[in-house]
Amino acid sequence: GLIYALGGFMVAHLNHVNIVACAAWLPWMFLLTDRLLANEVPPHAGRDAVWLSLVVGLEFLAGHAQIAVLSLLAVMAYGLYLAVVVRPPTKAAALFGLSVALGVALSGAQLLPSYELTRLSVRSEGLDPEFFTSFSLHPLYIINLLWPFVLGNPYPNASVELVAYVGWLPLLLALAAPLALRRGIQAAFRPAKRTRFFLGMAIIAVLLALGRWNPVYMALLRLPVFQWFRVPARYLYLFSFSAAMLAGVGLDVLLNRIRDLDY
Repeated sequence: GLIYALGGFMVAHLNHVNIVACAAWLPWMFLLTDRLLANEVPPHAGRDAVWLSLVVGLEFLAGHAQIAVLSLLAVMAYGLYLAVVVRPPTKAAALFGLSVALGVALSGAQLLPSYELTRLSVRSEGLDPEFFTSFSLHPLYIINLLWPFVLGNPYPNASVELVAYVGWLPLLLALAAPLALRRGIQAAFRPAKRTRFFLGMAIIAVLLALGRWNPVYMALLRLPVFQWFRVPARYLYLFSFSAAMLAGVGLDVLLNRIRDLDY
């Protein structure tokens, strides 16, 4: 929680209050999705489904459409991943889908007028490619994930959009997370199933953040909704969350190893 809340992305965007307000709901969305789909028999499935609906609705009402859409896509991807890997009961999977749909419906008072106004704006036809890829993460800037001061003070020498430093210790802990994938640990260590997802999301987030330096990124300009959003570097939002989750898994791995040594 500290890594996510006090990491580079959140701190750099403190002047973007609506971004931080949206990003604050993401951990709750993942927690409730996990509670619904990662348990063989969800003990409080109905209650968790109601809370998930409310959180999804609040996510969209927090005031930043791009971050809300990225959050929803990440949670839906996580739900699909758990549905394939964990194979939850049909009732739990149905509750998850219904909860997400209801949450989006709850935010209709915001989404419908926003959509109407978007159709009347200059973005209705999509964005110019140059504007669409503005604030892309240059490949050389990836080193900022390890050392944010390599080019001097990140601000004002660089845009706050390009900051996603989470700290050396969290990165080292995240590197320990793949140990949970080892066969000897995986059977008794449930986070192993989650590790693959967050590793994949972290990598995909950085690749998308490259924007104009990633040839595949321009394909998003042809997709509905995506064509309205610029600043590819904001995909670092999902990298920051993934890094925090992997650091937590890595810490659990190390604590389990220490506990085994004590025995």
